[in-house]
Amino acid sequence: RRACLAQLAIAPWLFRSDQKLCKPSSAALLPRSVAGQAALHEHLDGKARRLLLAPEIQESDEAARLLATLIGVPQWEISAVVEQLKGPTKESYQKFWRFLLNWSELAPDLSKAVVSKAWLRRVDNTWAAPESGLYLPPRKGVALLEGIPVPVVDMPIRNDLRFRILLEVMGVKDPNWRELALGTLIPLLKDEKQDMATRANALKGLIAAPTRLGLRRKGASAQSG
Repeated sequence: RRACLAQLAIAPWLFRSDQKLCKPSSAALLPRSVAGQAALHEHLDGKARRLLLAPEIQESDEAARLLATLIGVPQWEISAVVEQLKGPTKESYQKFWRFLLNWSELAPDLSKAVVSKAWLRRVDNTWAAPESGLYLPPRKGVALLEGIPVPVVDMPIRNDLRFRILLEVMGVKDPNWRELALGTLIPLLKDEKQDMATRANALKGLIAAPTRLGLRRKGASAQSG
């Protein structure tokens, strides 16, 4: 058995996704959490996609275990797969995040690999990472924050609590008064490098945000009474 495995480890007998035969050391296996997701391949960089073993091999738990443990085919970590993703475009935005959401339910650690990637589109059509200080849109609509200079996510998946929770896990904040004021608006007001128009909008936002979000600043109820 040992001699047979040794020969298999050096012979070109495995089919990759590009339909070429290769040695085990020249191929790659996906993590088991994503191996069965055909949607992955359309989001992978072309070079990375060519390294992967054929999908029918990837989808067999038994075959993958044999190849990884006995033959020595490298198996990518989740973070390695994320590094090989092309990232979304305007056209693939919804499909890309639907894929990540489905994958995250099988791989809870996925969020750690994605948090620094500029894969979320903001309502101003720029791209940013989840950890960059983004806000979720208010549940009653992003129009509530128009004119308030805060970076709000253009949600690729709407009306899905699972997706909202995933973004919160990655640091995207709910737009409550405290977060808006302390996290964005007051820092803009204090930043002398900002132009006057930006600082003026921040001041307007500081005044308008509580009313728009249906909130009151601390102490407001006592003053009104």
